[in-house]
Amino acid sequence: MSTKDYTLPIGIAIVALGVRNLQHILLPNIIPAKTKPYDDFDTFYNQMYIPEHKEDGTKLWHLLGTTLLFILLSRQPALGLALLIGLVTGYTVFPFFRGIETGIYEMAIMICTYLYVGTKLTKNFKFTLLLPVVAYACAWIGHFTVEHNKPATFIYPTFSLMGDFRMVYSMFMKMSTRI
Repeated sequence: MSTKDYTLPIGIAIVALGVRNLQHILLPNIIPAKTKPYDDFDTFYNQMYIPEHKEDGTKLWHLLGTTLLFILLSRQPALGLALLIGLVTGYTVFPFFRGIETGIYEMAIMICTYLYVGTKLTKNFKFTLLLPVVAYACAWIGHFTVEHNKPATFIYPTFSLMGDFRMVYSMFMKMSTRI
């Protein structure tokens, strides 16, 4: 893959971060929806994400999904960049949709960005689509069958994905201290 192949994805990320930095000018007085009281990741993670992942079974389903995601990424490493750009784009648009009860628009933009960039980089739409399907399927199985709650993804898709990575990282760190 040539350097030229990375120009567009990196440009998207730079524009997205620039827009995020202008949010206070573009959105001076947005009123958050009742379902979206958290405007920063740490507060969301501690007050919403962790309480919705009490059961070990749910955490194990997340661990399985994230592990499979990284195994698939090892087959197509360029999708790591696509995932990062999708995440940056979701993080960028979050404030614009904070007044809406659901996270569907933020999720659509994040997933579409990931799919577009991933397909551009790998020339393989099916494999690019496989990553979020596998990861989300595992996490949602945990929520619907073990925890019996609605995944935070439906309200805070970007923070939820960040939360998944942070929770799985914490699980690995706890396991490594036991060895």
